[in-house]
Amino acid sequence: MLIFWFYCGCCCGSFLLVVASRTIAGESLGMSRSHCQFCQCPLHWWELFPVLSFCWQRGRCRTCHHSLPLSLLVWELTAGWCFWLSPPVNFQSTLWLLFLLGFQLLSIFDSLCWGYPTWLLLPQIGLTFLLSQQSVLAILLESFLYLALLAFNHWHPWIGNGDLDLLWLLLLILPLTTWCSILLTASGLGLIWLIKQHHRSLPFLPFLFLSTLLYLTGLVCFSA
Repeated sequence: MLIFWFYCGCCCGSFLLVVASRTIAGESLGMSRSHCQFCQCPLHWWELFPVLSFCWQRGRCRTCHHSLPLSLLVWELTAGWCFWLSPPVNFQSTLWLLFLLGFQLLSIFDSLCWGYPTWLLLPQIGLTFLLSQQSVLAILLESFLYLALLAFNHWHPWIGNGDLDLLWLLLLILPLTTWCSILLTASGLGLIWLIKQHHRSLPFLPFLFLSTLLYLTGLVCFSA
């Protein structure tokens, strides 16, 4: 059954990538067929199977033979990972799954254009408050800290506002020690990426998303 949920997640990840890339490009989500982003050639039905089509075509377009971005495979697999971690079998696990998929969509946007549409954050905030088990006082204090950091970041930019948004939401639903561990892991992964790519800045949300999945995986494995 977990294999079924995993592949459902891979299909969902493929869809989320299409949503993000078409939104950024200003294309319609439902009026045009799936196509190669390089040669614009429409894809046949056998090219639409997540992961399997990528492997079968050896990571290349069938028509123009251009190498497909590895990120395509990564986003499909990570969405499958989300479904494996929290299959939608009850209300609570469905909430967690929706939160993770929303986190992934924001991360895809961040990886493609270093930002995301603000309206996408609204359902994520709603899911966070449904998942949070903290007291009202703790939520208010953490939200005040978040607003203070946003104001400071406006005058002295040091991190993206979108990164602060997700850090705030994670703080509302995770223990402080776990939150710190995820932040340190994401920072370490981001630093490795900067060194390898010889860049001075990076989209941080994908690393924060990956670190969150790693933590949740450890939690699932140790509780099994």
